[in-house]
Amino acid sequence: MERTKWIDQAKGLGIVFVVLGHACVPSLVAISGFTEKLYLFIYLFHMPVFMYLSGYAFFHFSRKHSLPTFVQRKVVTLLRPYFFYVVAMYLFFWSIHTFSIFRFALEENTQFSMKNILKDIILCDGTVDKHLWYIYLLFFVSIASYIIDKSVVIKWILVALCAIIGPLLFSKNLPTICNLPYYLPFFFLGKLDLYDSIKKISKNFRFVFFIAYMVGGTIYACNIQDLKKLGLGLAYIKYIAGYIGIVFFFVILDFIEKKEISKWLCYLGEKSFVIYLLHQPIIVSGTALLSYKLIHSPIVSII
Repeated sequence: MERTKWIDQAKGLGIVFVVLGHACVPSLVAISGFTEKLYLFIYLFHMPVFMYLSGYAFFHFSRKHSLPTFVQRKVVTLLRPYFFYVVAMYLFFWSIHTFSIFRFALEENTQFSMKNILKDIILCDGTVDKHLWYIYLLFFVSIASYIIDKSVVIKWILVALCAIIGPLLFSKNLPTICNLPYYLPFFFLGKLDLYDSIKKISKNFRFVFFIAYMVGGTIYACNIQDLKKLGLGLAYIKYIAGYIGIVFFFVILDFIEKKEISKWLCYLGEKSFVIYLLHQPIIVSGTALLSYKLIHSPIVSII
């Protein structure tokens, strides 16, 4: 498949937000309250954007394959690197977890028994593989979308039901696979060419929209404790903000599309999968270690 420039740029910008969001580990909040606000703001939209991009690639480039071929390709491109990476990381952490200098990188209740490791790998629910939930879940979202899209009559009913129950399940902190209804509608949004539509909107309106989302996101991040009192209502607010955030993201992308930085974003986009796999143990662990040294307190989790 010939590469599409704007998709690479979008993936490049998206992976910057992913790394930045993951680098804002909870313990850094003790150093800077701004870090917490930035973390909350980025998490409103960065993964919905990636799910949309995956859906766009699927609906515009991948549907020509038969279901068995499609599943086989997803096993090779998603599940195989996921399992290889997680097994390698568990072996690494198991080998060094007895050294106190490395314990900051693990959750306090991490247990390196074979039973727990297998459960964590299969459910994508462990300390080592938490940041890979997207690759894990994307496999199931892709397969489900392929099957649902074959049904002309009920597919949009199923997508709507997912949008209704998704935030409810997401708020329960269930195993990763249970978040499929939450992200499947973002994937189906990939049927629409949002970027092309946004480029046709007047620059003045896009600027006003950008400011409005920045203000709204800042208010959300600065008042998160009060908003938590809304309970389930907050989950639906964040869900809606995710859809609007995709538009916000493309407004930013359109602004920098022809700037010099776009060349670097293309490069990052081409390497985004590798960056996603490796950024956690390298970049995020580095910020976690810095936090550990500065505030002299253990880190609950870097994932």
